[in-house]
Amino acid sequence: MLATLGVDRILLDNFTPGQVAVAVKRLRALAKGGKLEPGRGTASSARRGGSAKGGGATAVASPDALPEIEVSGGIRLENVREFALPGVKYISVGALTHSAPALDLSLLVADVS
Repeated sequence: MLATLGVDRILLDNFTPGQVAVAVKRLRALAKGGKLEPGRGTASSARRGGSAKGGGATAVASPDALPEIEVSGGIRLENVREFALPGVKYISVGALTHSAPALDLSLLVADVS
């Protein structure tokens, strides 16, 4: 169902690891365990009309294919492993950008002439 609606990825923002596990389970139930035709590529390549490796077959997504799942929000380097759950494809750690320690420098320019 989700693949036919053009859903490639679902972002679970500010979920606890337990909530992520429940959401993945519910999404799998919604997708009814949908799969691509054997050896035919991915749901997103099917929508792009891409080809799979090997026989040059066009990927055909099942209407029940599960989108990629990303988790974000409240994830730190200290707890990232808690979010590495089956079904989670991407984990965004905001600390890499907005919580990085600052470096305070100055530049003094002298006239050398």
